[in-house]
Amino acid sequence: YDLFVAFFSMAVAPLATFFYCSFSGDMPLSTVWLARVRRVAKCLLAFSLCLSFGSIELSGISLGMAAAFVATLIICRGEGLLLGLFTSVLCGLSCGLSYLAIFPVVAITAFCLFEISPYLSALTSFLIGGVTGVLLVGKDSLLSVFFPLMLGAAVYCSLEKLLAGRRLGSLLHKKGVAIACEQMRLEKQNDRIYEELLGLSRSFGLLSEGLARFESASVFAENYSAVAHAFTERLESVREQYREDTQKTVAVRDKLRELGFEAFGVSVCGERNSRIFISGLSPIPEHKRLVYLQKQLGRAIDCTLTLPILTPDGERCFLYAECAVCFEMAVGIATASKEGVSGDSVRVFEDSCRHLSYSLISDGMGSGEEAALTSGISSEFLMRLLGSGVSYEAALRMLNRFLSLERNGGDTESSTTVDLLCLDKLTGRATFLKSGASPTYIKRGTNIFKLTGATLPMGILALVDAMQTGFDARDGDIVIQSSDGVTQGESECLWLLEYLNETAESDPEVMAEQIKQMALEKGSRDDISVVVAKIQQKI
Repeated sequence: YDLFVAFFSMAVAPLATFFYCSFSGDMPLSTVWLARVRRVAKCLLAFSLCLSFGSIELSGISLGMAAAFVATLIICRGEGLLLGLFTSVLCGLSCGLSYLAIFPVVAITAFCLFEISPYLSALTSFLIGGVTGVLLVGKDSLLSVFFPLMLGAAVYCSLEKLLAGRRLGSLLHKKGVAIACEQMRLEKQNDRIYEELLGLSRSFGLLSEGLARFESASVFAENYSAVAHAFTERLESVREQYREDTQKTVAVRDKLRELGFEAFGVSVCGERNSRIFISGLSPIPEHKRLVYLQKQLGRAIDCTLTLPILTPDGERCFLYAECAVCFEMAVGIATASKEGVSGDSVRVFEDSCRHLSYSLISDGMGSGEEAALTSGISSEFLMRLLGSGVSYEAALRMLNRFLSLERNGGDTESSTTVDLLCLDKLTGRATFLKSGASPTYIKRGTNIFKLTGATLPMGILALVDAMQTGFDARDGDIVIQSSDGVTQGESECLWLLEYLNETAESDPEVMAEQIKQMALEKGSRDDISVVVAKIQQKI
């Protein structure tokens, strides 16, 4: 029985009780100070255990030194170098003044090697600590120093192996719970915003129904109804972009496993413009492997992806990628007016959020300023709506309603043709909408295709009379749109077909200018507008 230890224990008992009680969480301290007290309590607990084992030996091996070695490594890894050194000094004191310098050396060595491997850290610390002890105490203490440190290293490595699986499982659980909670929070927030905007859209619809009962307010009712319909379509379109695609998510998750990656969470959203969100990706791919991963994930969801963006998070990272823009459209425009003011209006614009490119020719019925005003307002109307994400079906309905009301309420000719080309730069899908417009020609290599349809201009009928045609564009396709001033109202413009068949020119601006000049030479009696679009594949 050690009388000194007994008196020492009684002296430090109140202080030790204060620190040990911090683990129960019942102490009247702030969160910050409670965390600090708990860290110091860990050091004092380690010191108490080493002091308890101080005079116990097993086959000549000091259990106090083995416990001091284990406690130093555990505190040093869990709480940092500063508290690790503090613990090493206390544990060294519990073993005796002659062994005081051994454990600070062990703490510094272990801390430097923890990032490489905890097992390498324990082995190296054991060797350096043993050499330090022999140099300080003498060669006669070779066995009394090396054996306890060897036992401590073996115990620490065993504990590390047992706790590694639990630590990883706990980490995965915490990360998974955090990601799930954040995803649920964002989904609830998105649903709330969607419901609010949808309620606003429904309010416009109900207001239009109420106003329709009053003959004097019928114009406002129809406008409110059109706005509500367009608003609802846009909301559904936006929601579709952020709705998770289960099949694509499973495909990406399986592909990651096949390539040897691990991830906490995988989500693929959007049908047309797919977005990939991966959290906790490990290992972090280098540039060459990242390029390979980009191609493989793109094949898994059947699209071409942008180079993924990585955000490091320790030994793991967050990854984000989306569908890449694969096509672009180079446009050439040429115009000529029969009178001082052209009744044609040409617009080339984009919906950058949805990666859509548009080219539009609007030919106002009549001539001069009245035709120019109608076509100008119509083309501006469509450009604003389509550029802000309204579908072309809804935009044409709203334009047709506007022109119909103006036609019925005024004395002027309020109708116009619409020749619209929409190119999806993500997929290469091209869509034509024609309402009373001239034929459109597509040149693909040596082949020439013509798109035409018997439709009336916008604003004449109460319902939209438009033809919609779609095709998959290819690299090098040339699309020629023109007004009546080029074709002269003929169903077959033979000279234009001959030109397209014989010319080797592929520059859109040069082709548009040449077609305009040839139309003037043929004696065109109307305003001339030519838009030549060359579709190019980027990837």
